[in-house]
Amino acid sequence: MHLLNIMAHKRFSVVIFLSLSVQILYGQKILNGDFEDNTAGSTQYNLKNDEWTSYMNNCYAYAPGVELDIQGPGSTYGTAPSGKWFISLATPDNRPDGFTMKLSSPLIKGQQYELTWMQRADDCCGNNLDPLLIGVSNDENSFGTQIYISHPTKQVDFKKETLKFTCPATSLYISVQNKGDDRGWNFVDNFQLKQNDVDIFIAFSPIPDCYVVSNPNGIDEISITDADGKQLFDQKYSGEKDIEVDVRKFPGADNIITVKSKGKSSSTELEVNSDGVTK
Repeated sequence: MHLLNIMAHKRFSVVIFLSLSVQILYGQKILNGDFEDNTAGSTQYNLKNDEWTSYMNNCYAYAPGVELDIQGPGSTYGTAPSGKWFISLATPDNRPDGFTMKLSSPLIKGQQYELTWMQRADDCCGNNLDPLLIGVSNDENSFGTQIYISHPTKQVDFKKETLKFTCPATSLYISVQNKGDDRGWNFVDNFQLKQNDVDIFIAFSPIPDCYVVSNPNGIDEISITDADGKQLFDQKYSGEKDIEVDVRKFPGADNIITVKSKGKSSSTELEVNSDGVTK
């Protein structure tokens, strides 16, 4: 996450408002959600976890199935719906395959997100089907918390799946895993994440020791919580575009500032010391 670096200028009794604000919020991205960033070279079947991880950048295999595949050039099971590569997960002897995908910055607890991806099941295992689980995790080697269960169907073409969810915990990874009910084979590709973005801007205020939080569409509410979720500040507004907030009343690392506007919200980390916003 790219955050604004503002240093307070105590030598000025009055700080002239800067007309050039800097946007501090950038949505989280899945770093390799289309699986194109790999060194496999050609289709690789039935890989052990460490082998699969060694081929993939920013993706990590962890589950007991140890039969993950990287399918692309040379595959006899179809082509990727996005780019050249897709991933297939098996469930040998009720032991599911699973992997995590790293994000550019952590998902924030309580923030709303939308996750989309392409999926289908293959019939090479007969009529067996195994559900697909989606989760969020703060550990590359753990499934974490389940947020969705999907049921890929056997078909020639991939089908787009869309999930809107509220993140249950701060998480740096999206996890994907077969459930393990039956010997199924699921294909996935092109995971994309977006959130209900509200542009947040911070600039120096004409009033000493304050900063202006701005949103061009108006601000309905600003709240600040600490790393443990304790509320430090919460104030409702009437759609004003610029709000002065003395953030230095809330020193600490990894505070979260949330701005709500017209039914949408965005949050970002805010590290504050006595001199102002430093991260």
